[in-house]
Amino acid sequence: MDAKITLLAAGLLMFTGTAQATELNYDYIEVSYSEVDFDDFDEDLTGVTIGGSFLVSEEIFVYGAYSDGETDSFGGGRIAVSGYSLGLGYRFGVSPQTDVNFGAAFERAKVEGKGAFSGLGSDSENGYSLSVGVRHLVTRDFELGADVTYVDIDTDDTVLTLGGLWHVTDLVAVGLGYFVGSDASGFEGGVRFKF
Repeated sequence: MDAKITLLAAGLLMFTGTAQATELNYDYIEVSYSEVDFDDFDEDLTGVTIGGSFLVSEEIFVYGAYSDGETDSFGGGRIAVSGYSLGLGYRFGVSPQTDVNFGAAFERAKVEGKGAFSGLGSDSENGYSLSVGVRHLVTRDFELGADVTYVDIDTDDTVLTLGGLWHVTDLVAVGLGYFVGSDASGFEGGVRFKF
């Protein structure tokens, strides 16, 4: 199994994220589901990410996530991917409805063969990511966002994510997003709990 494909999958699972919260809130916990489609690989990778963000000052926030996923079963085996990230971000308001944010994070990804692929063993790598994003409140209840993330875990890639977030209540939002890198693309959907 090509390590570049599997580590890229880990990167895509860990670093994608739907747009942020109403009034551009950076305090939340969210759960999302992702599906990654590879250009040169017949099987999709699906996974779940649990992540969050916490504002520590008016401009500085910390963020992190844990992701776990695996490919569809093929040939009696699967490839499992997991990992986590922990980062520090900076935000500033361009207008009351628009923020620009920057982030830098430590990343860890693990790839493991299961079933018929258990003989492949497992491989873990450390890396980092750098991101820049824009968030904009279109209305009080609907937000659009875009970010570009450079990921370097064994191999490197740049991932573009576009997303929307509908604020169902003051405490709950649901989001959809699309992400694309040089070798893969996919979508995600999730629920965010704001505090």
